[in-house]
Amino acid sequence: MRHALEVFLDDWTGRLGLGHCDGGSSGQGTMEVCCFVVDFDLAKAALEPILADSEFRTYRRIYRDI
Repeated sequence: MRHALEVFLDDWTGRLGLGHCDGGSSGQGTMEVCCFVVDFDLAKAALEPILADSEFRTYRRIYRDI
């Protein structure tokens, strides 16, 4: 499922001109996907409704990791 989410987010961040997905990690019941974006707040606002209306609707925690 993580790889499908990576592809999904890479597609949408690219389509919207926000950046790209650069992989992720998973283990012990969790998974994370890393996206490099030009503007975090803009990307979060754009991606939240897209995720909410997708097969990934339960995977919506978007946060900045500096």
